[in-house]
Amino acid sequence: MRNLDKWAFISIVPAVVVYLAVSLRLIKERAKPAKQRQICNRSSVDDQTTPLLINTTDILRVQREVLSETSSHSQSSSQSSRDALLTTDKDEEIVLPLSAKIKEFFLQIRRCFRLVAWLAFNLAVVQFSSYTIRVAAAKARPKHDTASCPELYASLQLCFQAGVFASQSSLPILKIRRVGLLTAVLTINMLLWLINEGFKFLPVALLPALMVVAGCLRGAVYVNVFYMIRTDRRFPDKDREMSANVAGIFLTIGLSLSCILQTILFNTVLLPY
Repeated sequence: MRNLDKWAFISIVPAVVVYLAVSLRLIKERAKPAKQRQICNRSSVDDQTTPLLINTTDILRVQREVLSETSSHSQSSSQSSRDALLTTDKDEEIVLPLSAKIKEFFLQIRRCFRLVAWLAFNLAVVQFSSYTIRVAAAKARPKHDTASCPELYASLQLCFQAGVFASQSSLPILKIRRVGLLTAVLTINMLLWLINEGFKFLPVALLPALMVVAGCLRGAVYVNVFYMIRTDRRFPDKDREMSANVAGIFLTIGLSLSCILQTILFNTVLLPY
């Protein structure tokens, strides 16, 4: 256990390499430059066989065809430019003033908050509970009892991250819609850790398992909530991005509340421990 930090770093490296390889594989091939496309078009035109002009009559006929094609192309170009100007004029006519844009923005936030309120609440509670558990692990054992496992806190953090990694990668296999049940179980787990900070009634052998469960629950709620925001039909396409942003704000709220609670506990009730 004395070399736990080194082994933890070595165990994380393969995961980082795998993620890097997958991300590079998913990057789409960039489009060809315009000059390259023009060269390809020219080569394809050159490859086509040009009919042999035998006499003056054929030459005049070909010239008339070219002129007719050129005139029709110019007419279509002018028509398309006029259509574009008309469309631009129409778009400029429906531009909203700044006050109307601000009003529409706040109305969208209100609408998205109503859509995502329950999911965002679960995210806040899960974030609050998971970070409270991670901080509570620092006082999982008495100060004088560190000889058997001096790196207990680091090992528990590694267990938490392992659970988060496994659950956030499980979406292609298992999708969970009842995230409220997961949130309730994680809250019970948090209460056990908080009580254990003062009474130390949990055996040390049970702490890694509880930490892995906490990581799995936190990752499962996180990934399933954002998956539902992205794919659920009750979220309009125009509100999906704003709904995800509103839900993300609740992650910060949960983390901030956890920090406030732990600061109060460590300076009052848990100060002797």
